[in-house]
Amino acid sequence: MLGLSASYRGAMQPSISKSLYVHIPARHPRSVELEVQPIFQSAALMSVGLLYEGSAHPQTMQILLSEIGRRSGGDNVLEREGHAVSAGFALGLVALGQGDDALGFTDTMVGRLFHYIGGKEVHNERSHFLSLSTDEHSRSAGQMMDGTDGQC
Repeated sequence: MLGLSASYRGAMQPSISKSLYVHIPARHPRSVELEVQPIFQSAALMSVGLLYEGSAHPQTMQILLSEIGRRSGGDNVLEREGHAVSAGFALGLVALGQGDDALGFTDTMVGRLFHYIGGKEVHNERSHFLSLSTDEHSRSAGQMMDGTDGQC
């Protein structure tokens, strides 16, 4: 899966996409119950990310975002975390190089990501730094950069 997707990186080939989505149970119709091992699901997610790399394809991004927050039926936490990390990497690959201009639902996506990590609201770093005076901003930036003054 990964090799084929790497060969067609960024090409968005529909036939390859269909074969990858067979390995992602969340994309199956409800009437179909196909048993797919978690390692294959994670590989399929990464493959989707490679296949759609840099496209900012909205439907693919929505699918990957929902896969990050999907609850697994099993008890294995490592499998669940691996699935979420694979979906996150794939989401990053699909959005790679597109910036805010290509994403029509950036605020929604960022809000959902903050929700998934347990944050209650979207934190805007830019507004935080604008509210600081120039001296405070320089001092706090210096502390983050070198961390040598013992105040961490």
